[in-house]
Amino acid sequence: MQLEVTESFFIAHATPSAGGTGKRVHGHYGHVTFRISGRMDVKTGMVEPASALQDVCHSTLMDFVKDQDANPQVIDLNAIAGIHPTMENFILFLQERLRPKYPGINISLYWWEESEYRVSTDG
Repeated sequence: MQLEVTESFFIAHATPSAGGTGKRVHGHYGHVTFRISGRMDVKTGMVEPASALQDVCHSTLMDFVKDQDANPQVIDLNAIAGIHPTMENFILFLQERLRPKYPGINISLYWWEESEYRVSTDG
């Protein structure tokens, strides 16, 4: 059985421009989906309380928001030490942070600009 929760956010980063060496700062609006698998607890009838997974995932994302009172709240990938600021690296980073609590967690990130994009982990 699987349980999924989705958070919406704005994300900003600077990556090398296509074919060049300069960096172009830009942003995306997207959704990140956190998915866990497991057996349903016969006492509770749940894999995990959805609100518990939602709280953990939301607080993990909020760790990367500089101005928590801003509207919209923006995650700045360039401010995360130790990762190249791509969407792929961001979801791997999130997966590693959440793995101690949810060992088999899968994360999907969906965003769009001119086209739609999705990147996901395999657990």
